[in-house]
Amino acid sequence: MSRKLTVCVLPSLFEPSRLVGGTAVAIDVLRATTTVAHAFHNGARSIIPCESIEEAIAQRSTAGRTASSVNDEILLGGERGGEPISGFDLGNSPSEWSRPVVADREIAFTTTNGTQALLKCAWAERIVTGAFVNLSAVVDFLITDQRPIHLVCAGTVG
Repeated sequence: MSRKLTVCVLPSLFEPSRLVGGTAVAIDVLRATTTVAHAFHNGARSIIPCESIEEAIAQRSTAGRTASSVNDEILLGGERGGEPISGFDLGNSPSEWSRPVVADREIAFTTTNGTQALLKCAWAERIVTGAFVNLSAVVDFLITDQRPIHLVCAGTVG
């Protein structure tokens, strides 16, 4: 059975409504999606992709009002231009996202390219993050998934 496969080379070059009903694979191989894979492998509860630094901080502020313990406070992670963001708990290096740091935690995450691609995938029925470290798992999933596939590449600085 054949399925439609679309490659979106940059988030700015496609209309997100074309993802409706499909599976979008957000790909930022060198950092963001590799970091997300490491976070979940190390027990992170959830990743909240944020468009901006301000949005990530707002996520923490909103959650902080209902946090009953330090472990309920949202961690902030990400980068701008490849550099860690001042005041954030984590950068965008997978090695920083170890089990003792991220296990059972929510993380508001913003990056120059990767989270922008991930946010553009919001119209898809299913969203997957693709990287070299989880390539086999992504391929195995896509083989069994019957929806049209959209590979959404993050690009570099837009």
